Amino acid sequence: MLSMSQAIPKGKTWEFAAKIKSKVTIPVIAVGQINERDDPEKILKDGLADAVAIGRPLIADPDFVGKVLGDIRSPIYAALFVHVPAVWRGALEE
Repeated sequence: MLSMSQAIPKGKTWEFAAKIKSKVTIPVIAVGQINERDDPEKILKDGLADAVAIGRPLIADPDFVGKVLGDIRSPIYAALFVHVPAVWRGALEE
């Protein structure tokens, strides 16, 4: 199983998106740990990507987008960040 020291730091995938965006002329979508109210706006405002993709937060809190936009005023339910052990990944690739 992966340890916390092997976890990808929040924002690292956004940096990857920015690097890709600087090299291509097509739209780039940022993914990964976009799970707090200010994350989508920060990514777009800072020019790290042209769009954001949100997965786990929508499963954990179907009202995530409404809460980010301010249409729904209640706390965002956090999505858990779960690593898939290398053993499982190998089995999935077969």
